[in-house]
Amino acid sequence: HTARRENSSTGAACRPKMAAKPRQCWSFISGRHASGSRKQAQLLLGRPHRRKTAAMNFTRAHALQCIEVRAGAVARLGRIEILVNNAGISSSAPLKRQSLEEWRRLFAVNVEGTFLATKAFLPEMVEAKWGRVINVASVAGRTGAAYISAYAATKHAVVGFTRALPPAAAASGPTDNEVSPGYVETALTGRSIGNS
Repeated sequence: HTARRENSSTGAACRPKMAAKPRQCWSFISGRHASGSRKQAQLLLGRPHRRKTAAMNFTRAHALQCIEVRAGAVARLGRIEILVNNAGISSSAPLKRQSLEEWRRLFAVNVEGTFLATKAFLPEMVEAKWGRVINVASVAGRTGAAYISAYAATKHAVVGFTRALPPAAAASGPTDNEVSPGYVETALTGRSIGNS
């Protein structure tokens, strides 16, 4: 069973690919907007091999909320074997216009959310001696770019966090990997470009 923290664009594009796999793969979808998560869950119910989907809201990265999300996923689907940390937000502005409030907002979702979701779901994978954690970073987390200092810093943090996990988990079975996509044509990217 798969748990996904995700946004409404790249995550929505990836889900049909996962759903097309012949093996049974139940999905638990958590996003920033519960209505969007429920809609995506309903789209997957038509897959012939899919028996359950569930959706919950995941607006802010709070430890208690992550525990509640995990409990909801397990109650609906059973053991979660794969966690995809794909939820993310961005902003674009010269450093002199970057506020501390905005800096903290990006870190709360992009970094703290990844940390808290992994902390919530990984122990069960270690206990089962199998699991997959996939963290979606960004090419900005490897190279940086003008006008996106806060976003780039959060994605550098996701890359570093991912590299730090394997020694702790790999010996017990679960693996942890990170993917760093380039720019994707989404509403999030459009807003960032518009603010630069």
